Amino acid sequence: MSLSTDSAKLYDLEITFHSAHSLPVSDIPSLSADPYILASLRVPSYASHDEPGPPPLLFRTRTIHRTRDPEWGNEVWRVGGIPGAGFVLRISLRDEDAGKKDDRLGEARIAFLGKKPTKDGERSAEEDWGQVREGLNVERKEASIKKRRGGIRAFISTYVTAAFSRSVSRHGGNVIVSVKVLGLSQNQKDRRPYTLGPHYYSIHFSPLLGKIIGTKSTNASNSRKAAVSNFQATKLQLTGPVPKDLEHKYVGYRPFIEIMFSKSGIQGRLLNHALKKQHKYIYSHDQATVYGCVERKHGASDASNQNDPEDNLNILAAQFLHITQHGAGYRMYTYVVTLDGQWRFTETGDEFGIEMLSKHSMHADAARYIAYSGEFFVRKIGTKGWEDNLDEDHDAQLDAQEDGAGEKHNKHETHPTKAIKKAKRHPPSQYELVIDNDSGTYRPNKDLLPRLAEYLGNEDNLGGPGGLGKITAMDGFDEGLKDTKKRRGEAKKQHKPRDEQDRPPMVQLRRGSSLSSRQAAVAGLGRSSMSSSDVERMVEEQGEESQGEKGRQRGDGGTTKTNGDVVEANGDASQEVAA
Repeated sequence: MSLSTDSAKLYDLEITFHSAHSLPVSDIPSLSADPYILASLRVPSYASHDEPGPPPLLFRTRTIHRTRDPEWGNEVWRVGGIPGAGFVLRISLRDEDAGKKDDRLGEARIAFLGKKPTKDGERSAEEDWGQVREGLNVERKEASIKKRRGGIRAFISTYVTAAFSRSVSRHGGNVIVSVKVLGLSQNQKDRRPYTLGPHYYSIHFSPLLGKIIGTKSTNASNSRKAAVSNFQATKLQLTGPVPKDLEHKYVGYRPFIEIMFSKSGIQGRLLNHALKKQHKYIYSHDQATVYGCVERKHGASDASNQNDPEDNLNILAAQFLHITQHGAGYRMYTYVVTLDGQWRFTETGDEFGIEMLSKHSMHADAARYIAYSGEFFVRKIGTKGWEDNLDEDHDAQLDAQEDGAGEKHNKHETHPTKAIKKAKRHPPSQYELVIDNDSGTYRPNKDLLPRLAEYLGNEDNLGGPGGLGKITAMDGFDEGLKDTKKRRGEAKKQHKPRDEQDRPPMVQLRRGSSLSSRQAAVAGLGRSSMSSSDVERMVEEQGEESQGEKGRQRGDGGTTKTNGDVVEANGDASQEVAA
C-alpha cells in the first residue's frame, strides 16, 4: 500500500493528559501555581494557500490548585477524523487567576507527522513522535515545556524565587502525555477533525450576578436556608462530528455587529474585546467551578455488569436533565452549539439580558461561525409546560434530606451519582426537550431544525435507549411556541417568592442599562443605573474578596468543587451542584 493511501486514511485517537512537573512559579508567596492544560490540535494537511482549514480542536483539563506538580490522573480526550498525514498538538500550561487574565506558564508542541516538516504549521513543533497509523501507541511520554512561550510574569516570578529557593528550577518543566490510535474513523469521507468524547462538562458560577437577578444554583430551593444565589453557565461536550450543514455565520444586521465580528477599526476591536470579556466573566473558571465527565461505553463491555440498571439509562440525558433541573421553575435557556459540538447555555428570561452585545455571540465567545443557536426548555411529555409542577417541592425535600444525611463522595468522582439516582424517580424517557432557532445574531436556518434534532437525539448524545423521550425542534417564529414561552414566563413570575415578584425585570450588560434603586443599594452602587463596566468591576472585587477568603481557609481542610456532588462554597454556606 502506498504512503499516499495511508496518509489519506482517517483515524480515531485517544490523547491522555497525566501530569506535569516543575512548572514555573506564578504565586510567589506560596511558591506554587493553579495550573491547567489548554490543548489544541491542528491538522496542517487540511489547510491550503486559499483556505485556512478547519479551526483547531480545543480541550481544557480541570484546574489543580496550589501546586507546581499537578496530577490529572487520566484526563482523556478522544478525537476523530485525523488523517495519516498527521497533526500538531500544542499543550499550553496556564495558571488560573480568577477575575484576571490567566498567566501562561509555557507550552509544549508535539508533531505526529513521521517526516521532516515542510509547511509552516508543521515547523512549530520541537518533537515528532511518529506517523499516525494503526498500532501507534505512545505511553506516558515526557514533552518539554518551553518557558519562552510563557508569560513574562511567570518568567520573572520563577527567576526571582529560584534565587532564594533550591526547590524552584529555572527550567520549564515537562508534561506527561499518552497518545494511542484506536482505529479507523467510521466516516472516511468527512475530512475535518472533531471531538468524540468523553462528555466533559463544566458548570460556572457568578455569585454576584446571581444575587442581583435572584437566580439559584442547581437544585437550590426556597426550603433550603443554606442555598446560595448564583447565576449558572454550563458547557457540555457532545459527541461529534456535528453535521456539516449545521454551520452558520453571524448576520451583520446592524453596523456594530459587522465591525464587532470583523474587528474593523478601533471601535470594532473594542467591541470584540468587550464581548470576549463578558464571555470570560459568565464562563469564568475559579475554585467554585464544577468539573464532571459522563463516560459512555467505549470498547468491550463488562459481561458481569449486563444486568446493571445503568445499562438501560442514557447517563448523559440524565445528567443534562439534572443540570437543567428537569425544567422545574419554568426555566428557559439560551444556547449555542459550537462547530466542535460544545453545548453552552445559561438560563434566560426577563431577569437577565445582554442587549447591546448579543447573548448568543457572548456564548460563542465572538466566534464568526457556530453550528446552531437559539433557546430551549424542558417539560414533561404530555404537558404544556406551564402547569404547576408538584414534583418540584417533593424533589427539593428529597435533596435536602440527602444533604442532611451528609453523604460522602469522592471529590474527583466522574460518575454522576445524583443524576442517576434522580433518573430512577424521573426517567429521561418521560421528558421532552423543546429547542428552537430564536437567535438574531446567527439566525440559523429553520429548515435545518430536523438535522439539529437528529444530532442531539442520536444514541451517542441524548437519544437512544434510556434517553430523552422526545426532542422537538421548532421555528422561533412559531406562534404556538411563542405562546408557550409567554405562558412559562408568566408562570415563573407567579411562582416567585412574594418579595421578588415586584422586582424590576432586567439587569442588562449594556451601556445605559437599568438597575432598580433597591438592587443598586444592595450592590452598594447608590444609583439607579448600571453599565457592563460596573458589573465587571463588581465581579472583579467579588473575585478578589473570594480569593482572600479562600487563602485564609486553605489551611483548614476546605473542600473545592471538582467532579463531586457536595462541596463547600467559600466557607460560608453549603451549595449543592450538578455532578
